[in-house]
Amino acid sequence: MIKKYSVIIILLSLVVMQTLLRVPFLNEPLERDEGCYGYIAQRIIAGEVPYRDVFDHKPPAIYFVYAGIIKTFGPSVIAIRDFTLLYSIITMLAMFILGQLLWGTKAGLLTAFFFALFSHGPFIQGSNANTEVFMILPMVLALIFYLKAESNKKPWWFFAAGVFSGLAILFKQVAALNFLVLLVFVALEGLGSLTFLVLGALLFPLVTLSYFAFNHALIEFFNCVIVANINYINNSPTKGFLVNPLYGLGIMLRTFIYENGILYLLSSAALVIILIKDWQRKNILIFLWAIASFGGVALGRFFFPHYFVQGLPALVMLSAYGLLKLINSSLIRNLRFVVCFMLVLGFVLFSALKVQMQFYTANPQKVSEIKYAGEADFYLSQKIAMELKAELKPKETVFAWPANPEIYFYLGQKSPIYYPVVLGWLGKNNLNKIIDEIKLQKPTYVVWDSSTEAFYPPMVDFILTKYYFYREYKNKSKSKVNFVVFKVKPAAGKSNH
Repeated sequence: MIKKYSVIIILLSLVVMQTLLRVPFLNEPLERDEGCYGYIAQRIIAGEVPYRDVFDHKPPAIYFVYAGIIKTFGPSVIAIRDFTLLYSIITMLAMFILGQLLWGTKAGLLTAFFFALFSHGPFIQGSNANTEVFMILPMVLALIFYLKAESNKKPWWFFAAGVFSGLAILFKQVAALNFLVLLVFVALEGLGSLTFLVLGALLFPLVTLSYFAFNHALIEFFNCVIVANINYINNSPTKGFLVNPLYGLGIMLRTFIYENGILYLLSSAALVIILIKDWQRKNILIFLWAIASFGGVALGRFFFPHYFVQGLPALVMLSAYGLLKLINSSLIRNLRFVVCFMLVLGFVLFSALKVQMQFYTANPQKVSEIKYAGEADFYLSQKIAMELKAELKPKETVFAWPANPEIYFYLGQKSPIYYPVVLGWLGKNNLNKIIDEIKLQKPTYVVWDSSTEAFYPPMVDFILTKYYFYREYKNKSKSKVNFVVFKVKPAAGKSNH
């Protein structure tokens, strides 16, 4: 029996560990999605309505979280990173409660330890303020309230489980898969319990729909969150996990080698143990909940690394369970098994540490470079925005082409067009509207991410015809030009200076 004060000391130690592990990432520049959320949050604070006044295709909860951060602490990278750290610490404490409810205090502490150790993972972008990071806390709370309801049969616990499930879905739609698992288990409890769960799940979505209806943005909400996402999936260059599983498994292998291989090994052992000899109701629940979590990952055809954050709570829970079962099993007395097991874990841990240590000796710019393997230069976006901000005259505007909304966030300036991100999947009709809007607005500067494929020739022709070269920005480590800044050509008879 672990004493209460010992539990508190251990949890406080985990808070310290989790904080220290995230220190290298607290000044890391915002990436594209974060920049978009921050920009839309600024527009909300300015009185605009998502989807009606500014486009994105994510559910709305993330924008309002960002708006709360910016309104309270200001529009800074460090404010967003610090809040995300605090939020992840709360999630770690929720993981402790969940593990404790399932398998006891030791399991709770191990679950919290694994989450504190791995949740920041740079190769799953765990320290980023992405939708998945904010989604997993209400997902975990929903599971906690379901377990509470199952033990004492009070209907309000089922209602609370539904409330947090609905909130999770408003961060990202794939949380619906985890809710479906709860729905099946609660249905077995009876119609009354199921009714409370469903009513709870409808609370936040109904409030959200009422907000958009009141602001005359209901049609835009459905067009952006549903129709646009269908277009996004249909225009994906990849075929999805079911058609091309090697693509998703390849990304998973990268995180296994460089980051959380220990979790995959221990979780695999846990699943085998559950399937063979521990087929209890609560274990079946977690087994299916884990499948739902990775089903949510697989639904994303692109398999961006941050998708794997959704699977992290399942991995750390199963790892804690698996490790305790192995420690308490007869296998622990088999020297050959122990040696082999420790060698495998040691190799996986060494492989991860060898790669991850470089983040702790690097500056924020280098952290961003390593994290995104040189595929994106988000630190350059920050530099460009700060330099332009210092020289912009009143009424001068900037257009980030095609997809660097973080520039608008740093500038604190409204995009000249409805779309803060312009990508090919938007379709020809929307792209035609975008260029018409740009021709009408005629922004003073165009920041062109030259590392992105020029997928819309009319925009390229317009920029090269109506603008002149102003400045370029290179990735020093690769000696290549990644951004070019253009300035609008003056009217006839006027100087460029």
